[in-house]
Amino acid sequence: MKFWICVATLAAGVLISEAATASTFFPEEVVCVVGGEKFTHRAHMSYSTWGGRPDGKPYGSAVFPILPPECPGNGLFMYREFSKAELTRLKALLASADYQAQRASETPFARIAWLETALNPDSEDLPGIWLQASWEADEAPRQKETYQRAFIAAAKVRLSKMKEPETRWLILRMMNAYRELGEFDAALALYETLNPQALMKGLPDNPKAVDALDEDKQARWYTARMANMLRTAILRHDRSAEPLDLIPERVAAELCFFEPETVGDFGRTYCDMPAIKAVIEENRESWAGIKAEMAADPKEK
Repeated sequence: MKFWICVATLAAGVLISEAATASTFFPEEVVCVVGGEKFTHRAHMSYSTWGGRPDGKPYGSAVFPILPPECPGNGLFMYREFSKAELTRLKALLASADYQAQRASETPFARIAWLETALNPDSEDLPGIWLQASWEADEAPRQKETYQRAFIAAAKVRLSKMKEPETRWLILRMMNAYRELGEFDAALALYETLNPQALMKGLPDNPKAVDALDEDKQARWYTARMANMLRTAILRHDRSAEPLDLIPERVAAELCFFEPETVGDFGRTYCDMPAIKAVIEENRESWAGIKAEMAADPKEK
């Protein structure tokens, strides 16, 4: 199972926001590969996404990250196929006091990262796993910082084994992690490494012309675009997971309407932009009803 995040898709999501559709599920009958326990997993049949945050977390009808089946008894996440040798090692790992203690203290993807590190310390999937663990810790700042630093450490190892153009998405995610951690000089150093000016050489400035480009040129364009947008947020020392100018317009408008107290000085100016105000006015009636329900029942937030 790969955990790579597509830069082009998520960068495009900053520019284009689509209407949401509901997720659909089906009951998946699963047999745990360690211990043989049988259980039912609520699996996604379909879901929609409409862009993402600068850390790669998608906006969509599903709850992200999407969890693989978890064996109720021993807590194994069946996130990929395991070799016979790995299955033997997993039995002891799962039974360890360390892993079982993590079931009460760590997020699912942090536990997956622990297992993957124990099974294969050189796994190319570790940066992506730790990145998704950081999404899970949005409401726990200290834990999120721990996971972001684990992501950066794993990404540095992975970068040493990669070549252009594969390195670009990872550098973007590292730039953003340093930004959220408040380590702006480190983030800007990575911006210089990407060299967006060189990436954009010979490419159009107009987003409408991007679809006509070949795959490599599109990837260069989106990488440079996202790097420049991140740089803008870095220079204003914005540590938010959701800088309003780096997320889909409709999502930004929702934050302006539902959570105006959280957007900060830059956000208040951004919320007054004509395009954002137009989205709010278009949805004001339905959003006002939702806001009233949320105020009446805080659990709905």
